[in-house]
Amino acid sequence: GYLFAWNAAVGISASFFAYHMLTNLHTGFLVVAAHGVGVAAVRIASARLWGHAVDRIGAGPVLVFCSFGIAAVPLTWLFITPDRLWPIAFDAVFAGFLWAGHGIAAFDLTIGLAPRVSRPFYLGAFATAGGLGFGAASMLAGQLVALFPAHFELAGEAWTNLHVLFLISAVGRLASAGLSLRLHDP
Repeated sequence: GYLFAWNAAVGISASFFAYHMLTNLHTGFLVVAAHGVGVAAVRIASARLWGHAVDRIGAGPVLVFCSFGIAAVPLTWLFITPDRLWPIAFDAVFAGFLWAGHGIAAFDLTIGLAPRVSRPFYLGAFATAGGLGFGAASMLAGQLVALFPAHFELAGEAWTNLHVLFLISAVGRLASAGLSLRLHDP
């Protein structure tokens, strides 16, 4: 249930960050690629730290911490404008660090929760649940974003329809992070 809900909340916005950079922030593919490389580099650099944390305190607490932290990631994108692009670098570091811990902890938990005898089946089922949540939410988000005007003003600020998705994703991630509190860490 956690993996389905979590990936659905992530899927609401994940497919649209690069699109937002290109169409609304007018960055170009170099910035999109640099952001992706930055996230990957931070994930690699912090993986050992997260592995030690999982070994010391368990996957459950790490997953809870990272889930609540990642819930704030889409909110970063509400403050990035064509004239203020520096938060993209902050997002790459923050997101990369937390996603590294989340990935390690989630994988450790799925292995620990799956019965040894039928572990491959359970790992496949967990991956399927996450994939179904992500895929369904991504498709629905594509339809939802079409319901809002491409650009609008609210409280004297300029917003785009993608900002709505980022906000919905943050709320969904926060709610899903609450589910991580109920996971049993074997």
